[in-house]
Amino acid sequence: MKKLFLLFLFTFQLSHAQLITFTVTDGTEPIPGATLFFQLGTKTFAGATDTSGIARIALGENLRYKIRVSAVGFETLEQEILTHKNEFKIVLKASTTQLDEVAVIAKKPLITHEDDKDIVDPEPLTRSSTNVMEVLEKTPGIFSDTDGNFYLSSTTPAKIYINGREQRMGSGDLAALLRSLPPNAIEKIEIIRTPSATMDASNTGGTLNLILRKGYSIFGSGSISAGMNQGRYGNRFLNASYNRSAGKTTYYLNGGASVGENFNFVENQRNINITSRLDSRSESRSGEQNGMIGYGVAYDFTKKWTVSYDGQLSGGHSDNTNNTGTDSFHELEKEFTNQNDIHTEGRRVFVNQSLNSILKFDSIGSRKLLLDFSGSFLRPQSDQTYANTYSTKPGNTGAGHNSGTSGFYAIRAELTYLFKNRIKLETGGKLSMQDFGSRAEFTRTENAVTSPDLFRTNAFDFNNRISALYLQGTRSFGAFSLKTGLRLENTYMRGHQVIPSDTTFKVQRTDLFPFLFFGRKIASIMGMEMRATLVAQRTIDRPGYNQLNPFRQYLNEFTYQSGNPALKPQFSNNFEMNVSVEGTPILAIGQRHISDIFTSVLYQDTQNPQVTNRTYDNLAKNKETYFRLMGALPPGGKYFFVAGAQYTLNDYSGLYEGSPVHFRRGTWRFFTFHELKFNKQTSLTLNGFYMTKGQMQFTELGNFGNLNLSLNRRFMNDRLNLTLNASDVLFTNKFNFRISQGNMMATGSQYHDSRRFGINLRYNFGQKKRTENSFNPEMGTPDSGIQ
Repeated sequence: MKKLFLLFLFTFQLSHAQLITFTVTDGTEPIPGATLFFQLGTKTFAGATDTSGIARIALGENLRYKIRVSAVGFETLEQEILTHKNEFKIVLKASTTQLDEVAVIAKKPLITHEDDKDIVDPEPLTRSSTNVMEVLEKTPGIFSDTDGNFYLSSTTPAKIYINGREQRMGSGDLAALLRSLPPNAIEKIEIIRTPSATMDASNTGGTLNLILRKGYSIFGSGSISAGMNQGRYGNRFLNASYNRSAGKTTYYLNGGASVGENFNFVENQRNINITSRLDSRSESRSGEQNGMIGYGVAYDFTKKWTVSYDGQLSGGHSDNTNNTGTDSFHELEKEFTNQNDIHTEGRRVFVNQSLNSILKFDSIGSRKLLLDFSGSFLRPQSDQTYANTYSTKPGNTGAGHNSGTSGFYAIRAELTYLFKNRIKLETGGKLSMQDFGSRAEFTRTENAVTSPDLFRTNAFDFNNRISALYLQGTRSFGAFSLKTGLRLENTYMRGHQVIPSDTTFKVQRTDLFPFLFFGRKIASIMGMEMRATLVAQRTIDRPGYNQLNPFRQYLNEFTYQSGNPALKPQFSNNFEMNVSVEGTPILAIGQRHISDIFTSVLYQDTQNPQVTNRTYDNLAKNKETYFRLMGALPPGGKYFFVAGAQYTLNDYSGLYEGSPVHFRRGTWRFFTFHELKFNKQTSLTLNGFYMTKGQMQFTELGNFGNLNLSLNRRFMNDRLNLTLNASDVLFTNKFNFRISQGNMMATGSQYHDSRRFGINLRYNFGQKKRTENSFNPEMGTPDSGIQ
């Protein structure tokens, strides 16, 4: 029963496992896939190095461990170490005898807690996914909405980072980018609910940092994958990647293409007043074709100085149709019927380039200087036509074109320095710049007369500059660890609407954002170390250009969507406590106090109450309280699982359309992941979630969930991987909704093409076979190969 530790431990002490970095090399080159076995008393466990020859293992502080390090083609190293520091360098000698190609594969936990973040190993999730978007949707503890936003603990969407760089674009453009990336492009997912002072302060909803794979083999290697899934409509994809490290140079190239369709159905009843209402039924069908190419190269000028360049090109085409039927009632009698048909065709081009330099002042990188520059360019365009027919009057038609350009550039410098007294200092600065412009020209035809549609024609420009300086220190004191930092950010935002009227807004302010992290060992459970952490921080959320742009996007004859240029930033004070066992999170308790919260709202049009404006506004302050419980059976046997639950209570108070509002609602979220191994080549996985009394800002949701299954089989010495998968097997990812705020009273239901069945194939080439082998190592005499 030693492997089984149950979550659901109720304690108010918190902690964090000390994560120690082991770098394994042959003296000059990293050794990927090396296995590290540790023994402390009667307890043994293992880890493995990643593509950079690095393994990060949660160990107790100031304890003496026996360690055994092995890798194919190298002599096994056995030694004792004292964990009085957090970084070790290991050098293996090449073997003089030819060994069979047998290596030990250490089982990675699905979720590991490290300092102020959780790290997810996405490998079990990629087998049944066709793109990165689906991988995130299946990750335990992450929840998404139909607009492409992701949520962690908060009702505020999380920021998406790729390789530590924020992707500043609208949720629709970001979702298209994630769908263009192949599922096995991700090396790991970092879930950061309370970001430290070294990260941007605009993180009230937390951060999802996606670390992408790069070159990982001293031999040329790669993979080819293809797959499809089918529901009412279907998706198909084809991806390929190649990676190589040779001497001082590492490079990679990958690409992919996907084609897919989906549909979404919404029906609702909206009260206009006490005697009138609108009943509508809307079905949309969306098709997408995406393609991407990623590439990069890294060069070691010296053993301590590495420069890397990464790039990505992607593009997409979308074709969407929406058909909405609306019935208008007055005192229970039907007044008229409207049929609205919309066709929108879009195109998107995205370019991203980055240059990174790391200069180490010692052999293990505890003292280093990082310089990073990144730039991206996004150009979305769309053409739209629509037609309205009425049962009681002549109809109308409309057409138009909308185009935008967005450029985002960032430069960052950071110095990391570990002093002899074990104080780790991180200090640096960052400058980010964004320029956005959009132009929309539309016409409307009524009674055979075509004229400019002044309601929708728009021209808007937006500029954003954020300058930041930060300082952060970390120090361990025996069983205690402390990290504290301060970030200073200056914000400059300017929006200028030229059409239909000349308006300008400007925001310029400077803010301080403190950060505090405290952790310590609190107990041992069945010989496993329990640690606790406490995190406190202040964050800001600034409205993006989509939320500020006053352009009116036509949804149907009775609904449009627009931004609000008068939005103010919201501030949040965040507190979270965590308990983890051997690096695995089991309990978290947190609270957020958010002021000037801006959120999505529905307002009746002031001139025509039958028309609804979906927009954004600063409404209220919110106190959000949550706790999260997790339990797991660690990997290594035939069966392992992760299961958890989170309860969130939101308490809003403020003004909605000028009237006082008080909104209080509690939500339960349950999530799980299971894997059962029938043999070394065959496994079955199950994952899913269930939400009760859901909430999306001021909209109340009914109960809904999602259950996914996949059967995985490996062939051809593990080079070929075949996966059969089923998504939303029980078709429970559909919900009822209700909103009752201000003058808005509406109810309805929504579902989409979520139940799908598919097949994925992946072939890996250029990689040596690895065979599982478990044993209890006997430790020998010390060796000089560990520093």
